[in-house]
Amino acid sequence: MLLRVVRSKVSRSVPTTMLLVAVALMPAVVMQTLSFGTGVLSNIAMLVVLTVFLEVAAAVLRRRPPLAACSDGSGLVTALLLGLSLPPGIAFGPLFLAAMFAIVLAKHLYGGLGHNPFNPAMVGYAAVLVTFPALLGHWPAGADAIAAPGLRGIDALTAATPLDERRQLPMAAELGVVLALAKWDPWPWINAAYMAGGIVLVVLRAADVWLVAGFLLGLVIFAYMPFAHAEGFIFHALHGATMAGAFFIVTDPVSAPEQRAARFIYAAAIAAITVTIREVGAFPDGLAFAVLLMNAAGPALDRLVRAWSRR
Repeated sequence: MLLRVVRSKVSRSVPTTMLLVAVALMPAVVMQTLSFGTGVLSNIAMLVVLTVFLEVAAAVLRRRPPLAACSDGSGLVTALLLGLSLPPGIAFGPLFLAAMFAIVLAKHLYGGLGHNPFNPAMVGYAAVLVTFPALLGHWPAGADAIAAPGLRGIDALTAATPLDERRQLPMAAELGVVLALAKWDPWPWINAAYMAGGIVLVVLRAADVWLVAGFLLGLVIFAYMPFAHAEGFIFHALHGATMAGAFFIVTDPVSAPEQRAARFIYAAAIAAITVTIREVGAFPDGLAFAVLLMNAAGPALDRLVRAWSRR
């Protein structure tokens, strides 16, 4: 009975849904903070302030009520996703750039929440990734690396992510270089935290199960078939933004198609493009580009599915 009541409230109220998404992200916030330090929290805090400021400024310029622009909760979710996606303790400039592209360009330029064809968080992340590619390829090393003998007293170390290491393996093999990851890899635990929160969203119907299923199936097919490796699907599933994408990014209801079949194809295509960019592209994790490409293709998928259903 309680689950039914919660589901009905989630389906009716945008602020309630956004608050639930923010709460579901808390396990990932805790896990990334434990893994990488308080820079994660400083990212989120600065982005929350920036998104509120930009929401108000954009609403004033559009002659809309400023309070209404901030009360739907979408800015908070965008700030959380961006803060978790960007390297902890990143400089203010990239944070401001991400917030500006996400809130002003991707959201308000198209008419505000419900009218944006592109996922705001991914627009902001992609802007920083294109502008500062080297900066986003390196994250702080784990706490165990900082505490290692000979490194005591060092506040932070940066290291390539496992996805970046994997992308460089063929070149390293040709040069005879052996790449070694940190002793403790936090990314499987981080992805598990995203998955735990995401499952709650699916159970409460705050996230579309067809989008989640399509993404995970696409990940299985492309990790095992064209780019089969010893780690295969497990590596791709447990590293990078995989589970954040499956449960919190791909499931954005505004930028996804409307038809159920179109949503399934859309999500599977995002997974396929993500794996392809990871394996052969110039960027370690292609989720943002995959999402934005399929955001643009979403209306066409809807039309194709409608035309096919009329046959």
